[in-house]
Amino acid sequence: MRKSFFLFSIIVLTVFISCKNKAESNNKDQKTLNGQIFHLGPTLDTLKVESSAEGDCSSTDVAFINDSQFVARINCLHNNSYFKGQYIASDDTIRLISDP
Repeated sequence: MRKSFFLFSIIVLTVFISCKNKAESNNKDQKTLNGQIFHLGPTLDTLKVESSAEGDCSSTDVAFINDSQFVARINCLHNNSYFKGQYIASDDTIRLISDP
């Protein structure tokens, strides 16, 4: 259950980043995820580019620590799950590789 929600969160994160990059397409500076935190949930408002979540185990926070490392927290009412690992960002996708 948590792994499938984590994978769903990654897909939502990719959509969120893609929308954000399109909105900022006029800015030609190199983009970095360093220091950014994203809140992910099953409901995505594409006009406001924000997600929301209600219920147990229905949201995830992903924090990008530097140019290659991330930490993620799956928020549950009874306990939270934490992941860390490396990420690779390209123009329109982010690949998260969690540590074993």
